[in-house]
Amino acid sequence: MHRIDAGFLDWASRYDDTSFTGRNLRRQREWFEARSAAILCLQSTAAQAVLAEKICAHLR
Repeated sequence: MHRIDAGFLDWASRYDDTSFTGRNLRRQREWFEARSAAILCLQSTAAQAVLAEKICAHLR
């Protein structure tokens, strides 16, 4: 289990690095942009109720 956790933490520490060849933020954004469906991206430290309301508003 420790090995799995260490692997995840290693990957997560490089997620914002655009030169990282694994799955990273840049590649994920490119994937999002290629989708034809609407995507709601919540990047926030707001309260859960606020985020839930944003989701509900997006679905209306």
